Amino acid sequence: MRPILGDKPLWIQCILLASLLILFMGVMGAVSLLIPAQALQTQAMVESLGFELLVSLTFGALIYSHPFRETGFTPASSHWFYLLAATVVLAAVPVTQVLDQWNQNLHLPHALASTEKWMRDTEASQDKTIDKLLYMPNPGYLIANLFAMALCTAIGEEALFRGVVQKILIRATRNIHVGVWLGAVFFSAMHFQFLGFFPRVVLGLVLGYLYVYSGSLWPSIVAHFVYNGSQVLYFYVHPSSTGGAAIPPLYGLVSTGLVLAGFVWMKNLNSLHGPERRHL
Repeated sequence: MRPILGDKPLWIQCILLASLLILFMGVMGAVSLLIPAQALQTQAMVESLGFELLVSLTFGALIYSHPFRETGFTPASSHWFYLLAATVVLAAVPVTQVLDQWNQNLHLPHALASTEKWMRDTEASQDKTIDKLLYMPNPGYLIANLFAMALCTAIGEEALFRGVVQKILIRATRNIHVGVWLGAVFFSAMHFQFLGFFPRVVLGLVLGYLYVYSGSLWPSIVAHFVYNGSQVLYFYVHPSSTGGAAIPPLYGLVSTGLVLAGFVWMKNLNSLHGPERRHL
């Protein structure tokens, strides 16, 4: 069946996406009122699958003849991409931690002191919610968090930010790299965690280029799951931890080098197995 808006210009598609985000945000807001405040894992699953994934699939159904394929839900061109995805995202952890330490110590000019106070108060409020989520007194809580915070979040966010938003940005700029970078910035900004903005941009870049080189969302989903899952596991093993010791900047440089080496390998794999960028 021919999609309803498949032949419309890009700006119409952007309006459609914005409209779907607003509509589903309102619906999810109403649904969340029915979920008990203490059911944080359920709220996370509703946000990821009921909002992000559903928006992405609805957008795809209205725009594309093959929505699953065009939004990236196809196998990667090589099985190596799945292993590389997990390896590269773990290699990126030190550089994200170094950037996080630097980001936490950034201060706005004195004239914007009230804005900085609002940002830090917002971050502190979000941290309290995350601390409640990461309270895992037994393995059952660990499994629930791995499912809700790692798997569901990975599927929902990758579908929306890489499968839809990044694709639109690449088409709008007609440049893959500009589209990936803008997508990473948008991905970080939409989390509204300003003191972790720059490390999340780096994570967005890693996930964005995984999608570009593999031609599939699944390696990005694997990487996102591994990244979030490793944090859940860390706080399960170290429940009283506040984030660990400071990471030397040298580790960040080594981490960056390993990530870049991984992407060189992916680029070579992409060339070997043929470019799979029809969805871009």
